[in-house]
Amino acid sequence: MLYDNATRVIHVNNVAQVPQTLVSAARQAGRSWVLHKIPPASPTPKALKARYEDAKSWFPGRRAGEIIHVHYAPNGYYFWGAKAKKVLHFHGTDARIDSTQPIKRELIKISIAQADAIAYSTPDLKEHLKKLTDRAVYLPNPAPPIPPDLPEAIRGRIVFNTRWDESKGGLSLVRAAQLLVRNGYEVIGFNWGVYAPQAKAAGVKLLPLMSQDKFTKLLSSGELIVGQVEFPALSISDMQSLATGRPLIAIGPSEECPIIRATRKNLSEVCLEAARTLMGSSSPAPRTWLETHHGVKHCLKQWEKLYGAL
Repeated sequence: MLYDNATRVIHVNNVAQVPQTLVSAARQAGRSWVLHKIPPASPTPKALKARYEDAKSWFPGRRAGEIIHVHYAPNGYYFWGAKAKKVLHFHGTDARIDSTQPIKRELIKISIAQADAIAYSTPDLKEHLKKLTDRAVYLPNPAPPIPPDLPEAIRGRIVFNTRWDESKGGLSLVRAAQLLVRNGYEVIGFNWGVYAPQAKAAGVKLLPLMSQDKFTKLLSSGELIVGQVEFPALSISDMQSLATGRPLIAIGPSEECPIIRATRKNLSEVCLEAARTLMGSSSPAPRTWLETHHGVKHCLKQWEKLYGAL
């Protein structure tokens, strides 16, 4: 297959809005890409019925695709048996956890065997995928579009951009937030994750989830932002945080990434020190780094390079 602008690419599943961001950019650039969103996975009768109904409409229609790019590995059955070229894309939990669970692991292995290419979204997943395949390649996630009218920071406000659970830093996030509240800072977070009740009890003002644009604007209202400290990678929320130019505390993927580094062990201390010394500062450097490594044009070029090799 020779890939060009007219090649029909179907992306399956909108993980963290990553496929939507790239598909929108590709279509604006004249590519023949589309996104097929699928119902959330859950072992409930309602969810299973929704997946069944989606599959009934999907399988006849997928013949139109010349490349089927499935996001999140347990969904690989969406390309099983298709004549199109197949890309299986790992996004995180599917590599770290799902691939170790007996049933899901077998499903993933079938998809890997059928895939013409295998990709992963953050560099830290490479080690996990070595246990499954030696064909996996890194495809960078694109940073979401930046709203044009980001607000000024609110004095004394610190925003936690991530969900409150083990995959993001667990109770270390709650302890850091509690320390900041006790020192007089306004701490904003999201009602998201298993430890959200503990965060609320610690004094964090929890807000509901919101659209990408509203989320980025809220991040910009903080003088300091705290991200995930569990895996050496940038989450999409971390990218949105970098786009604001505000100081970001996170674990990060590399030494050159313009963040304040922290881990579970030292998060509270790093947060308090940054709050005392960096509140009110802002810099264009994080946005410049983000555009170079995760800009839409850069990512589109990398993804199309993979398609060209199929």
